[in-house]
Amino acid sequence: MEYKGQGEVKGHPLNQFSMDEHKDYFRIATTSQDFKLNGPRESKNNIYILDADLHLAGQITGIAPTERIYSARFMGDRAYLVTFRQVDPLFVVDLANPSSPKILGELKIPGYSDYLHPYDENHLIGIGREVSELEPQLDQEMILPTPTRIQGVKIALFDVTNPSAPRELSKYVLERNDSDSPALRDHRAVLFNKERNLLALPINHSTFRLMDLPEREIMPGHQSWQGVYVFNISPAQGIKLQGTIEHAPVKNQYNPVKRSLFIDNNLYTISEQLIKINSLSTLEEVKQIKLQ
Repeated sequence: MEYKGQGEVKGHPLNQFSMDEHKDYFRIATTSQDFKLNGPRESKNNIYILDADLHLAGQITGIAPTERIYSARFMGDRAYLVTFRQVDPLFVVDLANPSSPKILGELKIPGYSDYLHPYDENHLIGIGREVSELEPQLDQEMILPTPTRIQGVKIALFDVTNPSAPRELSKYVLERNDSDSPALRDHRAVLFNKERNLLALPINHSTFRLMDLPEREIMPGHQSWQGVYVFNISPAQGIKLQGTIEHAPVKNQYNPVKRSLFIDNNLYTISEQLIKINSLSTLEEVKQIKLQ
Protein backbone atom coordinates (compact mmCIF):
# COMPACT_ATOMS: atom_id res chain seq x y z
CA MET A 1 0.00 0.00 0.00
CA GLU A 2 1.44 3.32 -1.07
CA TYR A 3 0.28 6.81 -0.06
CA LYS A 4 -0.42 8.94 -3.14
CA GLY A 5 -1.97 12.16 -1.91
CA GLN A 6 -5.12 13.80 -0.63
CA GLY A 7 -7.92 16.09 -1.69
CA GLU A 8 -10.32 18.24 0.29
CA VAL A 9 -13.85 19.48 -0.33
CA LYS A 10 -16.40 21.39 1.72
CA GLY A 11 -19.16 19.59 3.61
CA HIS A 12 -19.83 15.96 4.46
CA PRO A 13 -21.14 13.02 2.39
CA LEU A 14 -24.29 11.16 3.40
CA ASN A 15 -23.07 7.60 2.77
CA GLN A 16 -21.11 5.42 0.34
CA PHE A 17 -23.50 6.26 -2.50
CA SER A 18 -22.43 9.91 -2.23
CA MET A 19 -18.97 8.94 -3.58
CA ASP A 20 -17.92 7.42 -6.89
CA GLU A 21 -14.92 6.84 -9.16
CA HIS A 22 -15.44 7.09 -12.93
CA LYS A 23 -12.94 7.46 -15.79
CA ASP A 24 -10.06 8.47 -13.48
CA TYR A 25 -12.19 11.04 -11.65
CA PHE A 26 -13.47 10.95 -8.09
CA ARG A 27 -16.96 12.45 -7.62
CA ILE A 28 -18.51 13.29 -4.27
CA ALA A 29 -21.79 14.91 -3.19
CA THR A 30 -21.82 16.79 0.12
CA THR A 31 -24.02 18.90 2.36
CA SER A 32 -22.32 21.92 3.91
CA GLN A 33 -23.38 24.72 6.22
CA ASP A 34 -22.48 28.39 5.99
CA PHE A 35 -21.75 30.12 9.26
CA LYS A 36 -23.54 33.42 9.81
CA LEU A 37 -22.91 36.07 12.43
CA ASN A 38 -26.64 36.66 12.74
CA GLY A 39 -29.29 34.00 12.34
CA PRO A 40 -29.15 30.22 11.93
CA ARG A 41 -26.67 28.43 9.72
CA GLU A 42 -27.91 27.67 6.21
CA SER A 43 -27.28 24.28 4.64
CA LYS A 44 -26.60 23.79 0.96
CA ASN A 45 -25.50 20.93 -1.25
CA ASN A 46 -22.58 20.44 -3.58
CA ILE A 47 -21.01 18.11 -6.12
CA TYR A 48 -17.22 18.12 -6.49
CA ILE A 49 -15.13 16.35 -9.13
CA LEU A 50 -11.45 15.60 -8.41
CA ASP A 51 -8.88 14.35 -10.91
CA ALA A 52 -6.51 11.40 -10.51
CA ASP A 53 -4.21 13.55 -8.37
CA LEU A 54 -7.19 14.60 -6.21
CA HIS A 55 -7.06 18.18 -7.47
CA LEU A 56 -10.40 19.92 -7.94
CA ALA A 57 -11.48 19.63 -11.59
CA GLY A 58 -15.07 20.86 -11.42
CA GLN A 59 -17.87 21.66 -9.01
CA ILE A 60 -21.46 22.71 -8.49
CA THR A 61 -22.16 24.41 -5.16
CA GLY A 62 -25.20 25.88 -3.47
CA ILE A 63 -27.72 23.30 -4.70
CA ALA A 64 -31.11 23.53 -2.91
CA PRO A 65 -30.26 26.05 -0.14
CA THR A 66 -31.77 25.27 3.31
CA GLU A 67 -32.23 21.60 2.33
CA ARG A 68 -29.92 18.63 2.72
CA ILE A 69 -29.17 15.50 0.72
CA TYR A 70 -31.36 12.52 1.61
CA SER A 71 -30.04 10.21 -1.12
CA ALA A 72 -27.51 10.28 -3.96
CA ARG A 73 -26.55 8.00 -6.83
CA PHE A 74 -23.79 8.28 -9.42
CA MET A 75 -24.48 6.41 -12.68
CA GLY A 76 -21.91 6.86 -15.45
CA ASP A 77 -21.94 10.43 -16.73
CA ARG A 78 -24.85 11.43 -14.49
CA ALA A 79 -25.57 11.94 -10.82
CA TYR A 80 -28.95 11.95 -9.12
CA LEU A 81 -29.62 13.79 -5.87
CA VAL A 82 -32.68 13.93 -3.65
CA THR A 83 -32.85 16.82 -1.20
CA PHE A 84 -35.66 17.50 1.22
CA ARG A 85 -37.24 20.08 3.45
CA GLN A 86 -40.89 20.31 2.45
CA VAL A 87 -40.97 18.69 -1.00
CA ASP A 88 -38.73 16.15 -2.71
CA PRO A 89 -36.60 17.64 -5.50
CA LEU A 90 -34.90 14.99 -7.65
CA PHE A 91 -31.94 16.62 -9.41
CA VAL A 92 -30.41 15.19 -12.60
CA VAL A 93 -26.78 16.32 -12.93
CA ASP A 94 -24.63 16.02 -16.06
CA LEU A 95 -21.03 15.00 -15.26
CA ALA A 96 -19.90 14.16 -18.80
CA ASN A 97 -17.54 17.17 -18.79
CA PRO A 98 -15.71 16.92 -15.44
CA SER A 99 -14.59 20.55 -15.59
CA SER A 100 -18.10 21.84 -16.20
CA PRO A 101 -20.81 19.78 -14.43
CA LYS A 102 -24.33 21.15 -14.71
CA ILE A 103 -27.84 20.48 -13.50
CA LEU A 104 -29.96 19.24 -16.40
CA GLY A 105 -33.35 19.10 -14.71
CA GLU A 106 -35.27 18.61 -11.49
CA LEU A 107 -38.55 17.15 -10.34
CA LYS A 108 -40.40 18.45 -7.28
CA ILE A 109 -42.94 16.11 -5.69
CA PRO A 110 -44.19 15.58 -2.13
CA GLY A 111 -42.08 13.24 -0.02
CA TYR A 112 -38.47 12.15 -0.17
CA SER A 113 -36.31 9.16 -1.10
CA ASP A 114 -33.83 7.78 1.44
CA TYR A 115 -32.39 5.39 -1.14
CA LEU A 116 -32.09 5.49 -4.93
CA HIS A 117 -31.59 2.24 -6.83
CA PRO A 118 -31.04 2.01 -10.59
CA TYR A 119 -33.71 0.08 -12.50
CA ASP A 120 -31.89 0.64 -15.79
CA GLU A 121 -29.95 3.51 -17.37
CA ASN A 122 -33.15 5.56 -17.81
CA HIS A 123 -35.15 4.65 -14.70
CA LEU A 124 -34.59 4.93 -10.95
CA ILE A 125 -36.37 3.39 -7.97
CA GLY A 126 -36.78 5.69 -4.98
CA ILE A 127 -37.54 4.29 -1.52
CA GLY A 128 -38.51 6.74 1.20
CA ARG A 129 -41.62 8.36 2.66
CA GLU A 130 -44.60 10.29 1.43
CA VAL A 131 -45.09 13.75 2.89
CA SER A 132 -48.26 15.84 2.85
CA GLU A 133 -48.29 19.59 3.14
CA LEU A 134 -50.42 21.10 5.87
CA GLU A 135 -52.44 24.24 5.38
CA PRO A 136 -50.71 27.51 6.39
CA GLN A 137 -51.82 28.78 9.79
CA LEU A 138 -52.30 32.34 11.02
CA ASP A 139 -50.34 33.43 14.06
CA GLN A 140 -50.72 37.06 15.16
CA GLU A 141 -51.57 38.06 11.61
CA MET A 142 -48.42 36.35 10.29
CA ILE A 143 -48.60 33.42 7.91
CA LEU A 144 -46.20 30.76 9.12
CA PRO A 145 -44.19 28.67 6.61
CA THR A 146 -46.17 25.67 5.40
CA PRO A 147 -45.23 22.67 7.59
CA THR A 148 -45.23 19.06 6.40
CA ARG A 149 -46.43 15.78 7.79
CA ILE A 150 -44.53 12.52 7.32
CA GLN A 151 -46.74 9.72 6.04
CA GLY A 152 -46.21 6.09 5.06
CA VAL A 153 -43.35 4.34 3.30
CA LYS A 154 -43.24 5.31 -0.38
CA ILE A 155 -41.82 3.52 -3.42
CA ALA A 156 -41.45 5.59 -6.59
CA LEU A 157 -40.31 4.81 -10.14
CA PHE A 158 -38.65 7.77 -11.88
CA ASP A 159 -38.17 8.17 -15.65
CA VAL A 160 -35.01 10.13 -16.49
CA THR A 161 -34.98 9.35 -20.23
CA ASN A 162 -35.28 13.09 -20.80
CA PRO A 163 -32.87 14.46 -18.18
CA SER A 164 -34.21 18.00 -18.52
CA ALA A 165 -37.70 16.81 -17.57
CA PRO A 166 -37.53 13.87 -15.12
CA ARG A 167 -40.91 12.49 -14.11
CA GLU A 168 -42.46 10.13 -11.62
CA LEU A 169 -43.87 7.21 -13.62
CA SER A 170 -45.53 5.41 -10.73
CA LYS A 171 -45.65 5.32 -6.96
CA TYR A 172 -46.96 3.15 -4.17
CA VAL A 173 -47.59 4.57 -0.70
CA LEU A 174 -48.40 2.47 2.34
CA GLU A 175 -51.56 3.99 3.72
CA ARG A 176 -50.22 3.84 7.26
CA ASN A 177 -48.42 6.78 8.80
CA ASP A 178 -46.87 4.35 11.30
CA SER A 179 -45.17 2.17 8.68
CA ASP A 180 -41.39 1.81 8.60
CA SER A 181 -38.79 -0.21 6.70
CA PRO A 182 -35.16 -1.12 7.44
CA ALA A 183 -34.58 -0.37 3.73
CA LEU A 184 -34.78 3.35 4.57
CA ARG A 185 -31.52 2.98 6.49
CA ASP A 186 -29.86 -0.14 5.03
CA HIS A 187 -29.82 -0.74 1.27
CA ARG A 188 -28.98 -4.42 1.82
CA ALA A 189 -32.55 -4.94 3.01
CA VAL A 190 -33.77 -4.24 -0.56
CA LEU A 191 -34.32 -7.18 -2.91
CA PHE A 192 -34.55 -6.13 -6.57
CA ASN A 193 -34.29 -8.18 -9.75
CA LYS A 194 -34.95 -6.50 -13.10
CA GLU A 195 -35.40 -9.72 -15.07
CA ARG A 196 -38.29 -10.74 -12.82
CA ASN A 197 -39.52 -7.16 -12.20
CA LEU A 198 -39.24 -8.08 -8.52
CA LEU A 199 -38.96 -5.68 -5.61
CA ALA A 200 -39.29 -6.91 -2.03
CA LEU A 201 -39.03 -4.69 1.07
CA PRO A 202 -39.24 -5.54 4.77
CA ILE A 203 -42.02 -3.52 6.39
CA ASN A 204 -43.02 -2.89 10.01
CA HIS A 205 -46.28 -1.39 11.17
CA SER A 206 -45.59 0.41 14.42
CA THR A 207 -48.04 0.97 17.23
CA PHE A 208 -46.83 4.62 17.33
CA ARG A 209 -48.00 7.35 14.99
CA LEU A 210 -45.20 9.03 13.04
CA MET A 211 -47.19 12.26 12.74
CA ASP A 212 -46.66 12.81 16.48
CA LEU A 213 -42.87 12.43 16.27
CA PRO A 214 -40.10 14.74 15.05
CA GLU A 215 -39.08 14.43 11.41
CA ARG A 216 -37.48 11.05 10.53
CA GLU A 217 -37.58 9.86 14.15
CA ILE A 218 -38.89 6.35 14.78
CA MET A 219 -40.09 5.54 18.28
CA PRO A 220 -38.63 2.22 19.46
CA GLY A 221 -41.14 -0.22 20.83
CA HIS A 222 -43.48 -3.05 19.99
CA GLN A 223 -44.28 -3.57 16.32
CA SER A 224 -47.76 -4.87 15.58
CA TRP A 225 -46.85 -6.35 12.18
CA GLN A 226 -43.55 -7.45 10.66
CA GLY A 227 -42.99 -8.95 7.25
CA VAL A 228 -42.25 -8.31 3.58
CA TYR A 229 -44.15 -6.45 0.87
CA VAL A 230 -43.58 -7.98 -2.58
CA PHE A 231 -44.04 -5.78 -5.67
CA ASN A 232 -44.04 -6.16 -9.42
CA ILE A 233 -42.21 -3.14 -10.83
CA SER A 234 -41.57 -2.09 -14.44
CA PRO A 235 -41.76 1.08 -16.56
CA ALA A 236 -44.59 -0.46 -18.58
CA GLN A 237 -46.79 -1.59 -15.68
CA GLY A 238 -45.66 0.71 -12.87
CA ILE A 239 -45.54 -0.49 -9.26
CA LYS A 240 -48.09 -3.08 -8.19
CA LEU A 241 -48.30 -4.89 -4.87
CA GLN A 242 -48.23 -8.64 -5.42
CA GLY A 243 -48.80 -9.50 -1.78
CA THR A 244 -47.31 -9.63 1.69
CA ILE A 245 -45.55 -12.26 3.81
CA GLU A 246 -45.88 -11.94 7.58
CA HIS A 247 -43.30 -12.98 10.15
CA ALA A 248 -45.36 -13.20 13.32
CA PRO A 249 -43.61 -12.69 16.67
CA VAL A 250 -42.29 -15.89 18.25
CA LYS A 251 -42.86 -16.09 22.01
CA ASN A 252 -44.01 -12.44 21.89
CA GLN A 253 -40.55 -11.34 20.76
CA TYR A 254 -39.97 -8.64 18.16
CA ASN A 255 -39.26 -10.40 14.85
CA PRO A 256 -38.45 -8.00 11.98
CA VAL A 257 -37.38 -9.31 8.59
CA LYS A 258 -33.71 -8.59 7.89
CA ARG A 259 -33.09 -9.94 4.38
CA SER A 260 -34.87 -11.42 1.36
CA LEU A 261 -33.50 -13.51 -1.49
CA PHE A 262 -34.78 -15.92 -4.13
CA ILE A 263 -33.56 -19.26 -5.44
CA ASP A 264 -35.29 -20.57 -8.58
CA ASN A 265 -38.99 -19.82 -8.01
CA ASN A 266 -38.85 -19.61 -4.23
CA LEU A 267 -38.64 -16.43 -2.14
CA TYR A 268 -36.73 -16.72 1.14
CA THR A 269 -37.42 -14.13 3.85
CA ILE A 270 -35.20 -14.15 6.91
CA SER A 271 -36.00 -12.65 10.30
CA GLU A 272 -34.33 -13.09 13.68
CA GLN A 273 -36.49 -16.10 14.51
CA LEU A 274 -37.77 -17.49 11.21
CA ILE A 275 -36.82 -18.41 7.67
CA LYS A 276 -39.88 -18.51 5.44
CA ILE A 277 -39.99 -20.00 1.96
CA ASN A 278 -42.81 -18.85 -0.33
CA SER A 279 -43.60 -19.38 -3.98
CA LEU A 280 -42.53 -16.36 -6.02
CA SER A 281 -45.45 -16.74 -8.40
CA THR A 282 -48.25 -17.13 -5.81
CA LEU A 283 -46.55 -16.17 -2.50
CA GLU A 284 -48.08 -19.29 -0.96
CA GLU A 285 -46.00 -20.66 1.91
CA VAL A 286 -43.85 -23.66 1.05
CA LYS A 287 -42.09 -24.11 4.38
CA GLN A 288 -40.86 -22.25 7.44
CA ILE A 289 -37.94 -22.96 9.74
CA LYS A 290 -37.79 -21.66 13.29
CA LEU A 291 -34.38 -20.39 14.31
CA GLN A 292 -35.10 -20.27 18.04
